[in-house]
Amino acid sequence: RRSNLPVFTFVNKLDRPAMSPWEVLDEISAEFNLETAVRTFPIGDGERFRGVYDAAKDEVWLYTRTERGKKASVERISWEDRDEISEKIGDEELDAQLEEDREMIRELTPPLDDEKLKKGEMTSVYFGSAMGDQGVEPFLDEFIDLGSRPASRPL
Repeated sequence: RRSNLPVFTFVNKLDRPAMSPWEVLDEISAEFNLETAVRTFPIGDGERFRGVYDAAKDEVWLYTRTERGKKASVERISWEDRDEISEKIGDEELDAQLEEDREMIRELTPPLDDEKLKKGEMTSVYFGSAMGDQGVEPFLDEFIDLGSRPASRPL
């Protein structure tokens, strides 16, 4: 934070049983004294990990598991296609939790503030599983868009 650099947080290993994402957000905020802007949020964890909700685009990224270490196939579905999301998740409890998490993200968490992000006062938070390449793409897409550009230097 002393360098006033943007802070991006990727919470990894959601393909394994994990602490509640809400607890993780609280811990990040308390430990690093940063506001947290949820950009993606997990749909389940461990064996029940299905994908991530992309709060920035209001869509879900649902993954099909493959062999460990291989890239998972992904299907992106707009929140407007809510019935299709429910069908593809195929788990009523996870689907209900997704609905509740989406509402809480929209109502209770701060939106991304570019100025606070650039100053290192806020972190954008993403969840996923890097080993299966699940949740990594939305993180990298935003990292490229939001990250600081190098300053020009004379040749």
